[in-house]
Amino acid sequence: MRDVNLLILLLKEMSATDLGVIFVPFFGGASSEEQKRKHHAELLVDAGHAVWNDLDENMLRITNQGYDFLDAIEKSPEAKKQFFDLIKKGLMYADAAQRIIEYMQSIT
Repeated sequence: MRDVNLLILLLKEMSATDLGVIFVPFFGGASSEEQKRKHHAELLVDAGHAVWNDLDENMLRITNQGYDFLDAIEKSPEAKKQFFDLIKKGLMYADAAQRIIEYMQSIT
C-alpha cells in the first residue's frame, strides 16, 4: 500500500543532504520497514521525483521535479492541503503532485 507521507518524508530526507542523495538499503532478508522504504523509493522513481544513482543502486537522488513538488507543499499550506485532497479523491500521486506544481507556478 502506498504511504504518501512516507513519499514526502523520503523527498525531505533527500533535499536535506548536500547532494540530494540518500542511501536506501535493501538486502536479502530485509526488515519490513526497509522493504517499505525501498518500495516507496521505487514509487518516487516511477513518478519522476527521484532517480537511482548509476554507480550505487541503493543511492536515491531527488530530481528537479521532486524539488519543485516539495517546495510547493512546504511553501504553501494551501497547496499541501489541495494535494492531499486530490489524493483522497483518488488522483494518482504523480498527477496530483504535477497539479500542485502547476498551481504554484500559476500564482507566482
